[in-house]
Amino acid sequence: MSDMLVTTLVDLGRRRAEFPEVSRRSGGNGTMMVVQSNRQVIAMSSAKAAAAGSTYAPAPELRRDEITVTCGDIAARHFVHCDQIVVTTPANRPVPPLKTSAGPETFHNESGATWVVRRAMAVFPVAPLKDGFVVTGWSGEKAGFSKDSQSWTLVVTAEDAVNFLLLGPTPGPLPPN
Repeated sequence: MSDMLVTTLVDLGRRRAEFPEVSRRSGGNGTMMVVQSNRQVIAMSSAKAAAAGSTYAPAPELRRDEITVTCGDIAARHFVHCDQIVVTTPANRPVPPLKTSAGPETFHNESGATWVVRRAMAVFPVAPLKDGFVVTGWSGEKAGFSKDSQSWTLVVTAEDAVNFLLLGPTPGPLPPN
């Protein structure tokens, strides 16, 4: 990201306290997929710093113009597995990820319970996603596992990309509800 864009995002964070996430919930189970841009993270971090009376300077890795998608619900009572993430453009063209990871993660709660959830994460460049995109998370057979085959889809419209992920040329205020 250019210095000018980073400055604009930091200023936006100082002016606006809330930045809703782009996510899909799996029934009543909680968050299944979350999409977040580094632009959004910079603005949110700046808002948090401003609320605490300090300033914010983003780390160098956040200056990469990227979007991170995570898939898999870790709630102890309703965990949902996710093994693979696929992103396509509105024209149904696959967008190759810059980086991926998937596999089992172990979680613990304050009561001492332990559980394992298969989660996936993928990082994508912003440029092919500015006009919106479709995220599909797979679990089970489609991702190479024989049981518990499921899939979830999250459509990120061009408006969502601009208003929530801040992918427009000049990030601005959220549209009215």
